[in-house]
Amino acid sequence: MFSGNASFDGATFSATAKFNGASFSGNAWFGKATFCGTTEFYGATFSHNAGFRRATFRSIAEFRRATFSGNASFSEATFSIAWFGGARFSDIVEFGGAAFRVDTEFDKVTFAGRTSFAATNFGSGRVVFTEPRAVGPPPPEFDWRDDGVGKPPNVEPQEWPPSVSTP
Repeated sequence: MFSGNASFDGATFSATAKFNGASFSGNAWFGKATFCGTTEFYGATFSHNAGFRRATFRSIAEFRRATFSGNASFSEATFSIAWFGGARFSDIVEFGGAAFRVDTEFDKVTFAGRTSFAATNFGSGRVVFTEPRAVGPPPPEFDWRDDGVGKPPNVEPQEWPPSVSTP
């Protein structure tokens, strides 16, 4: 448990960084942090704002089932492999300018507030947005039309937008 604000801005995690199930009761800042090994935030809870702006994830970044109650920023972050399956974003979330290099999963995710993937580089690996639990309002912002025209071929599902699914 991290009571109060937690700041890891500019930190370098040279091995595996495990924050599984961690609870951040204040703001959590990881801006410009470098994660060299696997990064695990499985089931972590961010009660206020979470900032990963310009963070670099050189290995697997796992945010499965993480809960973000405040604003979350992954703007200009670089990911090798990213897993956000089942994550819940309750407020504004920004991925603008982020780069996903290999496989990325956003399956069964909840985007309840304004969400932006503007100017995001989805690379050439498989990127999955299947079975979202909730989207908006408004719907997430992408650099392609709402009907999927202009969507990169590696982004799934092929039929866009994905249908909202209930558990």
